[in-house]
Amino acid sequence: MKDPNIAKTTLLAILLIFTFNLLKAQETNFSGSWSVNIEKSYTIGISMSSVVEVQIKQSPATFDITRISKDNKVQAPAYTEVLSFDGTFSKPVAIGQNQNKKSTIRWSPDHKVLIEQSKYVDDQGNQVQKNTSTITLTNAGKTLQVKSIIEDDNGVYKMIQVFDRKD
Repeated sequence: MKDPNIAKTTLLAILLIFTFNLLKAQETNFSGSWSVNIEKSYTIGISMSSVVEVQIKQSPATFDITRISKDNKVQAPAYTEVLSFDGTFSKPVAIGQNQNKKSTIRWSPDHKVLIEQSKYVDDQGNQVQKNTSTITLTNAGKTLQVKSIIEDDNGVYKMIQVFDRKD
């Protein structure tokens, strides 16, 4: 005769594994409008980015991010990237004079952090810069933090941008 406790223990173990995997797979939702917090943002070796606001719309398949910049207190053209979680690069987006950007995004293993990799190319298709950024939420989802490592012909730079939730 089979021991009924073995069946109960096995069922409990399967249930615990399923629950753990379900909790682990829950993804952080970055959707919202965010304003830069200049006091908490900084760079090492490069001037601060002019991005003053980001708007994010996240779905299970895509991460849409609109970046709004100001140069010398004048609104610069905003640009939107539609990033796919399937590992493919986005369509090139014009971000400045003679420069285009394309990016890809993926989840960290715990699905709490996003890793964005970007390539900046000139009009001839030559790569002029690359970025790797980690995007996280802190302060109970009220703060968006973007830590970037930027590489170009002149060196490697670090930038941390902190954004406060607007909505």
